[in-house]
Amino acid sequence: MCDGCHASKIVPWRPHRGYNVVVRPRDTSPEAWKAYLQLQRRMSPSEKLRQVFEWSETIRRAAAAGTRQRHPNAGDREIFLRTALINLGPDLYRKV
Repeated sequence: MCDGCHASKIVPWRPHRGYNVVVRPRDTSPEAWKAYLQLQRRMSPSEKLRQVFEWSETIRRAAAAGTRQRHPNAGDREIFLRTALINLGPDLYRKV
């Protein structure tokens, strides 16, 4: 692993197993990235899936909070619909 590698480095795509240790966020030290990868490797598939669902819910709540901040008088249904429009885009939003 290259200690100077960052997410902006262009690496040719190739199928691989495991984590791409070259793509480290710029604000993360090599030591912290190594510790994070070790934690990820120890997690079972079900734990990883649970974590994905938790992050998805966190992101959904943050998006709804942003919509609510921009539209403070909107009700829950309007917030839901406005957030759906942002997430889906206008074409898909109209279809569903």
